[in-house]
Amino acid sequence: MTVHRGAEVLVRSAVLGLGSILALLAGCGSNATEATDDAGPTEGGVDTAPPTDTCTASVQVSPTAPLAQLGAKVATKVQLTLADTGGAAGPHPLKVVLVSPAGKELAKLLDTPNAESLTGGSLGKPFIDVVPGDVAGLAPGKYAIKATLGCPAVATAKPGEAQADLFFARLGAVSVGVGAGDGARVPLMYHAIGGTQYAYYPIDGAKVAATSFADPAAGEADLDSAPSTMRAFPATPWADLDTPKTAADGSVVEDGVAYPVSLTLGTKPDLTFTLGKTTATAAGAVAAGVGIAGAPAVRVAIDGQAATDPATALVDGGAQTIRLAASPVPTIGRFDVTVKWHFEAKGAAGWAPIAGTDQSAVLRFYGVLGNEQGTTAPNLPWVAVVDLGTKAATGKAAAADVRAALVKEIYENFGLKYDRKSGASFYTTYSSGFGAARFDLGLFLKRSRGTTVNCTDCASILSTYTNMLGVKLHYAIIQGSGTTGFSLNPIMGIGSTVFGSPFDSGRMSFNYHAVTTQDSTKTINDATLAVDGDTDPKTAPQTKLLVQDLTGTNYLTRLSPGTPAFTYADQVTAVR
Repeated sequence: MTVHRGAEVLVRSAVLGLGSILALLAGCGSNATEATDDAGPTEGGVDTAPPTDTCTASVQVSPTAPLAQLGAKVATKVQLTLADTGGAAGPHPLKVVLVSPAGKELAKLLDTPNAESLTGGSLGKPFIDVVPGDVAGLAPGKYAIKATLGCPAVATAKPGEAQADLFFARLGAVSVGVGAGDGARVPLMYHAIGGTQYAYYPIDGAKVAATSFADPAAGEADLDSAPSTMRAFPATPWADLDTPKTAADGSVVEDGVAYPVSLTLGTKPDLTFTLGKTTATAAGAVAAGVGIAGAPAVRVAIDGQAATDPATALVDGGAQTIRLAASPVPTIGRFDVTVKWHFEAKGAAGWAPIAGTDQSAVLRFYGVLGNEQGTTAPNLPWVAVVDLGTKAATGKAAAADVRAALVKEIYENFGLKYDRKSGASFYTTYSSGFGAARFDLGLFLKRSRGTTVNCTDCASILSTYTNMLGVKLHYAIIQGSGTTGFSLNPIMGIGSTVFGSPFDSGRMSFNYHAVTTQDSTKTINDATLAVDGDTDPKTAPQTKLLVQDLTGTNYLTRLSPGTPAFTYADQVTAVR
């Protein structure tokens, strides 16, 4: 028995180690349990079954996305599944390489003598990184990730080997267009190209993107300014409200600029992402590689909303249109919205994000109720007017609230004062009588003729600003009987702080008076003056009341002690 036990110890020592030998030698007179051939795991949980001397290694290669962003400095993850069905003990060497389309080893991704160290001491499913920007010589096309799992030094060794395709392409949008979506895109125009008065530039949304990369110089890539250096969208929207960006020769610059877009309230617009065609390499500009033969399908995905497939397969220079899930214009206002997106590739397991394809752009949206001004230049909504009008009416959604906000803004905050000498017009003219008013809006925006105005000017200002936000106001004329003048109650003219006559002379009458109305004088809005809002508008004391949606009858009673009447009741003011 003693010889037999000693022989047993010698045999097992080859595989069990010193600790196990001491446990076997303890025998009688100790608390140790004698090991037997059919013993399972010990109390410490260590499997004492003898290891096999056979290695049958296997490896699987699974990129998290089947396409990687050329030039990206962030990693594309590749999962390896490592196993040894033979059960051989000892470290398994592992090598992973990137193989070129010609079958040449292009880069060593991993080379370790101990694959077990990657996953805490046993074979498992480690991830490795492929950083495209760190691999020299990459170009768009199909490559392979090749992995070889070796064996420990055992009697029978069968290494495992596998590879998986990984495409490389340069993915990026070079412009973002905005369409009407489920609502309406309202026209906008600049009124002074390069500062030239009466030079108009309507923004054509079908031709001019809301934001875009600058045009590349001859021979340069449209996506990149240098290898691995993608161009960027403008950081802020175009700031000049009068003119679009112009080149040295005076022509309008339509690329590399973020121009504003006007939408009706609640519109969920369609965004069209146009992909770049070429990418920069050390050898010059080459095709970006999107949609090449055999490559996986790709799509644009806007962050924060469910992704949708493109209507047609994306290729270099192709475009995908996606509707925003939420409206950027819930109320009247100016909204600078940062839109973020990335690209995804379709593999066997479905769509997966492509690392390093994140992009973003700032888009400027105006929320309006529509357009009541006109459909051709210069009678289109002007950027300068819409910008100021939406600020004055920010947060409003109803037409009445917009009218009220603009009456208050013009009367109190435009810095205007009534012509107390003669009540003359400075910015508005009529073609015949009081018909066909024409407002020199361009000159008014610069206050080229000063800040003194009369009622026709104020009616033009108010109606123009509201009409360009989609809130109808036409002008009407008030005259006395027989188209003569009429007397006044004490009023507070624009720019004044006290009630009384609007004239230095103390005259308490108007020859005529221009106001605005949305319903042929049933309702009146007037930015020229404030009336007395108490029960006796003829005498002091007075209570200041802005003329915001007063009924026509109520307004006339507060304006005059006589019997003036409305004439020219529904007139349109043209602008220039």
